[in-house]
Amino acid sequence: INLSDILCERHNKEKMAMIYEDQNEVVTKYTFDYFSKNSNKMANFFIEMGLERGDRVAIMLPQSPESMITHLAIYKIGAIAVPLSKLFGPSAIEYRVNNCEAKIMVIHGSYIYKIKEIEEKLKSIKYQIIVDNDKEIKGYDYWEEINSKSQRFEKEKTLANDPAIILYTSGTTGSPKGALHAHRHIFGFIPGFQMMHEFIERNDEVFWTPADWAWVGGLYDLVFSAWWFSRPVVAYNHEKFDPVKTFQLMEKHKITNVFIPPTAIRMMKKTPLDNINLKLRVIAAGGEPVTQDVLNWAESHNITINEFYGQTETTFVAGGCRSKLKIKPGSMGKPFPGHKIKIGDVKGNLVSQDEVGEILVHKSDPSMFLGYCLAFLSVIFIWNPSNSDFWRISIQPVLLFFTIPIFDLGIVVISRLSKGKSPIQGGVDHISHRLMNLGFTEKKVILTICSLNIYTVIMIYFMVTMNQLGAGAVLITFVLSFIGLGLKLLKVETYD
Repeated sequence: INLSDILCERHNKEKMAMIYEDQNEVVTKYTFDYFSKNSNKMANFFIEMGLERGDRVAIMLPQSPESMITHLAIYKIGAIAVPLSKLFGPSAIEYRVNNCEAKIMVIHGSYIYKIKEIEEKLKSIKYQIIVDNDKEIKGYDYWEEINSKSQRFEKEKTLANDPAIILYTSGTTGSPKGALHAHRHIFGFIPGFQMMHEFIERNDEVFWTPADWAWVGGLYDLVFSAWWFSRPVVAYNHEKFDPVKTFQLMEKHKITNVFIPPTAIRMMKKTPLDNINLKLRVIAAGGEPVTQDVLNWAESHNITINEFYGQTETTFVAGGCRSKLKIKPGSMGKPFPGHKIKIGDVKGNLVSQDEVGEILVHKSDPSMFLGYCLAFLSVIFIWNPSNSDFWRISIQPVLLFFTIPIFDLGIVVISRLSKGKSPIQGGVDHISHRLMNLGFTEKKVILTICSLNIYTVIMIYFMVTMNQLGAGAVLITFVLSFIGLGLKLLKVETYD
């Protein structure tokens, strides 16, 4: 499974994929063939720059064709996209880029001033690729480079659980956290997307959102999901939300389906619609409850508003579909098909029918993230048997490196104790010998070695159950451990 196939390559190449209106109101329409060929060119350029599978690419672009070309190219390589909002200031950019250790930054020329003062602090960034470069800024010109590359590219073979994108939370509960999502993440959106948009059956749908494509709401909740159904999306780079311009845009491009936050809908409600011919049928809303007066306004204009619930870590898990479900005003709806949701307390215990509790989403949820991005172990990869590079930057080598000697030590300790001998007699291994030199008593050495064994087992169990560690890596670990054990026991008998 590769996200580029799901979003683009499997579709009829002549179908319209995007309607782009620039700030001069010039409109250009693009097909899936355009995105397929140009993302291949971009992928070839990335390869020339040394981008490899698993490397992170920061994307700071407005709603535009370049944004989606860049995303598709990254997925084809097996690298990881890190979208950044155009609203971010220097410190927000610095934190996220350094946190995920991005190797390349693709940025619009109008935002470059934000990184000038922090350029020296972005240690991991090796190259900048700039859209609309004014030639006064150091970096590669986006289109100048792409246009010189081949439109043929053989994409990487990726598995469903291979990482594809890091989406950062807004940071309302502490520092922003990078939620690492896999190529299969999109599958969790589709049932909810269908219900939110009343099943997308007319073949004339045109989608749009004012939300920044750097957030899960703009990217997955609309663009990616619309492209799943090979429906066109409107791209428009607005500075701030303007309800009058919004209605003009909807009329001009015959937009039928949108994702708009309730705050913006309330602004639209105050705008007269007397001379506007709207094709708008469905508004998907999330983030806060939609009030009854807004629902009444929408109904008076034959517009359906469906609400949904989700977060950066796992979204589109619950919501409404007014043609099929009876939804109470202010309700978040019901779990979408394929999603398991319960209400529980902070400890995870289920609460009774009338009790207030937390929303619990089952860990098997198809849209569930892989984990949070860390500064040192920035991504945790899954062993992919379809290729030879499963020893990538990951926690697997760390586990393998420490597990083998730790398990061997544990078994040697048990072997010696079963014979009534000192488990560290003669300093059989360098670890226990050094612990003794540091002043550890025999009892403390045994306790330390046993604790390390228990910790390692717990870590492996955690990684396997959370789908963070391939079974192949675990098998190799134990095979090597037992080989080491045989050699270790021979050494023990010699010392004895």
